[in-house]
Amino acid sequence: SAPGTQTGSWDESTGAFLSGQVAILVESTPLSGMAVDPKTSQVVGKVGFLPPPSPLPGGGYGHGLAIGTKANQDDASKKCAGLFIAWATSKENEKRRLDAHQFGELNRTSILSSKEFADIYGADLGQALADTGKVTAVNFWQDPRWPDLGDRWGIILEELVTGTRTDVKGGLNELEAYADELVKKK
Repeated sequence: SAPGTQTGSWDESTGAFLSGQVAILVESTPLSGMAVDPKTSQVVGKVGFLPPPSPLPGGGYGHGLAIGTKANQDDASKKCAGLFIAWATSKENEKRRLDAHQFGELNRTSILSSKEFADIYGADLGQALADTGKVTAVNFWQDPRWPDLGDRWGIILEELVTGTRTDVKGGLNELEAYADELVKKK
């Protein structure tokens, strides 16, 4: 951590913030709903929300859903998955989540900018989320070869974490060589 700052686990960081022990916290959106909930927070009415600096080095607040290509080999399966996603992300279901105060699951702009949202969570939070959405970007390689590279990356990382591989630099060099070969295949 930089001098005068501290890095902690998610539980440590959010717990310290929600109990009023930390003045500033850069965190994902689920914490926002907790910060304004009197059942989980001692800082209700004492915090404000702003979008993070841009450009964002990470993806921002939207995580979304995807239809797996291997899981949906035929058109009927793809259509079924598409219908499920349309239902799961529908305005009606999003409104149900808002009514149930399931903050971490809210993603629709129409809900985040609604009067009901502002009444529950405050207008500055909705505005901060809207402003964050404007600079949110997908930051992984937008290419059909990405899953192959991502899988290789994950295996090397897992080997390093579990100790079956100990040469970090060698692992990174191997991944770079693999990526270079993958790019040449296009």
